Amino acid sequence: REYAEPHPDPPDSRRSARRVAARKSASSQPSGPHGRNASAAPPQMPPITRHGKRQQQHGAGPISSAGAVPATERHPFAKPSAASAQLLHDDGGLVLNILCALDATSLARMCCVCQAWASAEVENRRVLWRTLCLQRWPDLGEGLAVDWRRRYRVLSRDGQPLSQEKVEDPLADFSFVVQGRWGADAPVVFSTVVRAGRYSANVSMHGNELEFRDAFQLEAAFSAPVPLPASWTASGPSADRLDVSILVRSRTDDTVAHLICFSVDKRTIAAPLAGARNDPSGRFSIVADTFNFPTAAGCGGLFTDGEGKRRRTQAPWLTNMIDTFPAGLEELITGVRLEVSPLMLHLAVEPQLGPEPHLRGMRLGFGMIVEFADGVMQTLDGALPLCVKDVPATFEHLDWV
Repeated sequence: REYAEPHPDPPDSRRSARRVAARKSASSQPSGPHGRNASAAPPQMPPITRHGKRQQQHGAGPISSAGAVPATERHPFAKPSAASAQLLHDDGGLVLNILCALDATSLARMCCVCQAWASAEVENRRVLWRTLCLQRWPDLGEGLAVDWRRRYRVLSRDGQPLSQEKVEDPLADFSFVVQGRWGADAPVVFSTVVRAGRYSANVSMHGNELEFRDAFQLEAAFSAPVPLPASWTASGPSADRLDVSILVRSRTDDTVAHLICFSVDKRTIAAPLAGARNDPSGRFSIVADTFNFPTAAGCGGLFTDGEGKRRRTQAPWLTNMIDTFPAGLEELITGVRLEVSPLMLHLAVEPQLGPEPHLRGMRLGFGMIVEFADGVMQTLDGALPLCVKDVPATFEHLDWV
């Protein structure tokens, strides 16, 4: 509207006229020693706004600071008044009507504004989220005990798991230290920190086919290859045993416990080692026969019993694993022993390492070898394994320090 009616003089001539008038006014005033007006105070510049600038250009005069229009009057929705805020706080019905008109994302955000609005959502949660669910999935039907908000969250993700609802990993809090030496009194030849994992196992036990999808295992990779003793590659028996001890550490309170010790005899890998040394790749893995050549797994000191079998003084968490037996087999079982099964040794024969095989790492799990009432030790595809879900309860039997 300001530019609707043309001014009689063009803009350039109007600016020139104002400059001439300003020079005449300044020349009529007494000047100071430097030719400036000594008595006049410096002019007060008006606040420059877009509207005021246009008025100055058209000679309408600037807008004074006293007469400036407040921002809340120019934009009535920029800031709610105290009365409207109090109305939303006091009138629960009004808040409910607003919540009912929102989509799911806006409803969740509005609950984060204040405690009063969050309480309104909690009190009317079934009505609010049931309406949203039936609008999007109208054939869900009725249900008195349905958590409609959770149902909306699950269905809206099209099958993707919610990160905060993932099943907690029982192994996430534990790390393991695997150490080994050639003989109980020999120096440590490898020591490494590993995290536990899972593997699947199919076990045939007394006519029953058992499948385990969350069996416990450790995978240890050594930073430097460990040479096997010469007696392990030579013919004849060997007195050198690979003694392995495993410690477990809790990340929550930084406590440590002795998990297990076991001893690997040369005979467990003697036969497959002879054939695998000719592997052209120079790297191979051997599954140790811990069923026919037990590892004396357990805790405490190693001793030989009256039958000439090596055993440990303690097996503190073996009894907890008995709970994993299938129903109906308990009465058939007469004995069990803890065993490292499966036990896979990763070996290498490389020119830069020498002609003898070197140990690069190992993969191991824990299980039970079962003896039944007929006196037959069942030959298993793998011992009845320790399951990951049983790890927290199993570790409660350890001596944490």
